[in-house]
Amino acid sequence: MNNAPDFICIGMQKAGTTWLAANLGQHPDVWIPPIKEIHYFDEVHVDPDWHIRRRNAAANNLKRFDPQSKDKTVLKEIAFWRHMEQLQLNDAWYKTIWSTYFYEGAKQVLGEMTPDYSILPLSGVEHVFKIAPTAKIIILLRDPVERTWSSTRMYAKEQDHDPAVHFKEPFIIDRSRIVEMLEKWEKVFPKKNLFIAFYEDVANRPYWLLEATCKFLGIGFNKAYFQEATEKVHVGANSDMPEKVLEHYKMLFHDDIVYARNRFKSYAADWHTHYY
Repeated sequence: MNNAPDFICIGMQKAGTTWLAANLGQHPDVWIPPIKEIHYFDEVHVDPDWHIRRRNAAANNLKRFDPQSKDKTVLKEIAFWRHMEQLQLNDAWYKTIWSTYFYEGAKQVLGEMTPDYSILPLSGVEHVFKIAPTAKIIILLRDPVERTWSSTRMYAKEQDHDPAVHFKEPFIIDRSRIVEMLEKWEKVFPKKNLFIAFYEDVANRPYWLLEATCKFLGIGFNKAYFQEATEKVHVGANSDMPEKVLEHYKMLFHDDIVYARNRFKSYAADWHTHYY
């Protein structure tokens, strides 16, 4: 593929994407950008202010490097972060990320990990397809009740609030809509281009998940590549879910859980049994 990612992990948020990015980044044939989440398509179609966070990250990271360095790897990363600093974004800007200017040309597979792509409108998914029509799409599903509460706790911590204050936030709830997400992406990309696994796989069978992902991406699997496969990444503090929140989420995500149970069985069947 020219000037486009070979794979894109679209989420779900709080479902193990950071763990997957950390592990795939260790594979000798995989390149993931120095910033885990590019957020190009959701900046265009959902949140036009993402460039602020991206440019701040670029400014902070550029401080780590000696601009006079002669090391090719260092120079490539400096060039990457300077690219992230740009304000005016367009498809050409995005395509440049996947040029060999930023990575070693020997890499076979290039990938992006941006969980917020799970909430793109249909026009956004079509935009992705326009840029990367053969991209392989990775999706990690998580119990929407637990996922939403986990995300709510994270957001409340950032705001220094009680999580129960934010449990109805639409921008958090939207990221748990399994049916809506899968229908949009499967309407645009062929099903054979989608790999769907579960958050529980990260804890219960991490090497199976990594091997299945490698097979999907068409690259070799070797346990030795993944020295931290059993390590947890970004584990949030435990916090019991208030009963009113649990009951609200059970009602809100009933159809998504039933759909997942009927389609996938497996862990989704356990979700249904647990709540209903």
